[in-house]
Amino acid sequence: MSNQRVSNERKRELEQIDPFQENIIKGMAYAKENQKLLLVIFGSIALIAIIFSSIIYSFRAAESNASSLVSQAEKKYSAATDPVKGYSLVEADFTTIFEEYANTAAGRAALIKFANICFKAGEFEKASTFFKDALDEFDSDPDMKNILLSSLGHTAIAMGNPENAATWFKKVADSKSDLLKDEAQFSLGLLAQTNAASAAGSSPDTFFKAVTENYPDSIYQSIAQNKLKISK
Repeated sequence: MSNQRVSNERKRELEQIDPFQENIIKGMAYAKENQKLLLVIFGSIALIAIIFSSIIYSFRAAESNASSLVSQAEKKYSAATDPVKGYSLVEADFTTIFEEYANTAAGRAALIKFANICFKAGEFEKASTFFKDALDEFDSDPDMKNILLSSLGHTAIAMGNPENAATWFKKVADSKSDLLKDEAQFSLGLLAQTNAASAAGSSPDTFFKAVTENYPDSIYQSIAQNKLKISK
């Protein structure tokens, strides 16, 4: 009799659904009742995944195309016999890159490359424009920012505008990065020596001393020392 009671109790236990099985059954019932809604949801997720994959592919394709065009333009420029001819050979190529691939890394780097090409060809106005465009793109990179500020300073000198040149070099001298600060101080000293003292804002010796005292390994060290000796 006792065995019969145990058997009946065990049977009832087995007939009961555990919580895990109950959840599965409820889930299947919900899926059946809301089949259309679930199909729409899963379809939307799949569509989003496809769109995202397409965007990633598009970005990669654009980057690849831009890099290829920049490389071709550089090869064409290198084959030129002089900077002016080289500039004329690749101007249209870089224009295409800027128009179609401005948002790629290769397109942004091309701003600097073409600015240098313009500078070497004596196209200083264009060089200044592209250096400024590049500065906007690389403003968050302290080292690259100093390179571009210095380039703008030298371009301003080439354009015969010492006041603008001093403005750019001062930004280098006051920047977070130490890159090219010695050159900026030395350039400000030269500007102060020539009829641009008001542009530099201080006497030449102030800038040359900054080089000799703060940048012992600078390539301008010995020249700055000689400048100071001559001024005494």
